[in-house]
Amino acid sequence: MTLLLWTLLLASPTQDAHPLSLDRTGLQWVLPFEAARKKATDQSRLLMIKPVAFGTSPEGGW
Repeated sequence: MTLLLWTLLLASPTQDAHPLSLDRTGLQWVLPFEAARKKATDQSRLLMIKPVAFGTSPEGGW
């Protein structure tokens, strides 16, 4: 029974509009927030928000 379920699962078409691939571009600092959100949306990327820390420069460094 388990083999049949795996066969059906692997044979069924995927629903993904964007196939997964390895992203080697790394992090890119973008300021202000609205520009970062627009860039993430345009490139179908995740938007990571760094918490503000004491001593953080506008470029994102310490």
